Amino acid sequence: MAGFDGGVKELKTCARCRRNKIKCDYNEKKPGPCTACEKRCVDCSADYVVPHKRSQELISIVEGVSQVGELMKDISSEYDFLGKMSKELCGTPVVVEDVYSTSKVIKVGKNSYLFLTICGDNFIVNNCCIPIVEIDICLAEFGRLVKELLQLYATWEVQQETVSDAIVGERSSRYTLRNLFDNEELPLLLCLLNFYFVIPGLDYERLYDLIVDDYCLMAVDDRKDGRCYDRATMATFVVGRSRQSGGIHFNGEVFVKKLTLYLFYHIVLYGLKHYLDCFMDRYIRTLEQVRKKINIEKNWEVKWVNFYIKIFDLVGKGCSPMSFGDNEINLLKVIQFDLELLWGVGYGSKATEMCYQNYEELGRFMVKSCNRMPFFVTLMAQFVFINLVIVENGEGTMTSVMEQVCFNGFNGVSYEEHRGSYPSFEEKRKERVNDGIRDSDVLRIINRNAVLRNTVFEDMDMFEVLLVALSEEGCEKLRRRCCCKMIADLFEKVIVEGMKDEVEVINLRQGNEE
Repeated sequence: MAGFDGGVKELKTCARCRRNKIKCDYNEKKPGPCTACEKRCVDCSADYVVPHKRSQELISIVEGVSQVGELMKDISSEYDFLGKMSKELCGTPVVVEDVYSTSKVIKVGKNSYLFLTICGDNFIVNNCCIPIVEIDICLAEFGRLVKELLQLYATWEVQQETVSDAIVGERSSRYTLRNLFDNEELPLLLCLLNFYFVIPGLDYERLYDLIVDDYCLMAVDDRKDGRCYDRATMATFVVGRSRQSGGIHFNGEVFVKKLTLYLFYHIVLYGLKHYLDCFMDRYIRTLEQVRKKINIEKNWEVKWVNFYIKIFDLVGKGCSPMSFGDNEINLLKVIQFDLELLWGVGYGSKATEMCYQNYEELGRFMVKSCNRMPFFVTLMAQFVFINLVIVENGEGTMTSVMEQVCFNGFNGVSYEEHRGSYPSFEEKRKERVNDGIRDSDVLRIINRNAVLRNTVFEDMDMFEVLLVALSEEGCEKLRRRCCCKMIADLFEKVIVEGMKDEVEVINLRQGNEE
């Protein structure tokens, strides 16, 4: 403010009286001391302030807006010129459709932004188009996964009314493009889009790290602003603009529940690597550090997430045998059985019954899908498959069940792993070069299409997996597909070592017969 004319104004009360909040007559008795200071024989002086220059500030704002307007004219002219050049170089007419569009912006770093637009039948991330029809199919699949997670938890929960059918329906149906976009839950929307689509130029993991870093920074240091977001912006992005009970205050109860779900979905989709460490070592520790306590019993979302996080932490570490006591949840019983098996405890008497019940509960996840397979689906498929093999090796009673399984967690791979990369980008690039288009600024405004991440299923049923594991090359390929440490340990113990033992027994029998 002092920058306009440098003028300052003396206050009407002295500094000592203002500090002690007592009556002061400095303005009447100056240049002498005020009555209070004179009685105590202390120095009496007044502070100076720079008065507000609202008119000057307004003029400065108007000048700034005028400059922005001039810059916009220049930028608009440049884009008009580039548009004409792109039309000439591409040799195809540029059609501008007169359709209604809605745009939103999210910051993804210093001077770096993502522009999200719904325009006609397409959703555009910066200049990459994704057909809304494809997005709706993928988000509907994610909604079904959330529904399965909730229903599975409800069957295990003693008080099943905690997760009612109404809650399951509401939670699984809310993940739509229009709903997330209109509510400005942009980080979650980008999380889902990045999982199901290859979007050129989108570094989503960087955005995820920015959100976690800024939350921890603002929560622990009690700051209003992080490195990229302030509290209000982050609260809006996490909770959304729909007014829910409790408001959208940063670190409020609703905020913590929604942020917990947001971070949890990354583990469900992408896997344990990086995301589980962020959840446990950064997010949970931050909540503990700021003494943020949530009543788990009254918040089913947190209770639900807490249950699965414990399972993820358990299978991720592959720890020593542990007992779950009288817990009636069959999944935990089978995990306990597997950990005991890894440590050489032996084959339990109730293993067959537990593994078959495990298949009945989790077999719903052993279904093929052309879209990218979430980590949780792969985990459940591999977990059920290996335990069926355990029983088959021990008793030979699971042959008919194993023949019915379509997806076993090892026979489905991403297109990138199967073919190396998506060829469409390089092919289009070569076509443009061959047609005489150079890699110039003109190409930056030409729309590119995002690519749907596909899962390629190999002709490899459960018995084929066991045969592939016999060769060194095939065994190494299957090792790379193990989704977590416990699965990798079980694969070595049950399939690699178990199959070698079976082969040695067969060879020994054949030798004796000869």
